[in-house]
Amino acid sequence: MLSNLFYKSFFLSLFLFSELTYSHTNFISFYNIILTPGSSYIHGSFAQQGVDIALRIYYGKERYSKLNIKEKEKLLGRYLLNNISIKIGGEKIVLDVNDVRFGRHETNVNINMLNVLKKVNELDVKITAMSEIGNQQNVVVLKFENKKEKIILSRKNNFKYKVLG
Repeated sequence: MLSNLFYKSFFLSLFLFSELTYSHTNFISFYNIILTPGSSYIHGSFAQQGVDIALRIYYGKERYSKLNIKEKEKLLGRYLLNNISIKIGGEKIVLDVNDVRFGRHETNVNINMLNVLKKVNELDVKITAMSEIGNQQNVVVLKFENKKEKIILSRKNNFKYKVLG
């Protein structure tokens, strides 16, 4: 019989090394949101299978299946812009997709946040991207000023989170 310590160690290791394994889980997406005046950005990582499922549902299976990789990357960029909303102090932040890289198992996206000019006193994050997938969870790491928060956006919280500074 395996000990309790073994199970605790196993699950702790799984949690700590989840960033090495997340790319193969189609219902979990990862977002790093870095907020600094002048150079704020979002880095997203998704399982390629999850991206394909979400975009086929969102845009239609027939339309999506006819596209080449570059067209799918552009479509993903538009999709993310339509499904990510960040507000600071009630002001909507302008997002600009900088880079989309489809991979065999993992897709990575970089999005610039163009008008982050002031101190973060109230932050609203809403990410409904990939919500077409059942049991979707968007793991978000927020870094701003000297703070770091890790949150999970899902149907339980309507894919929204609010931080008061």
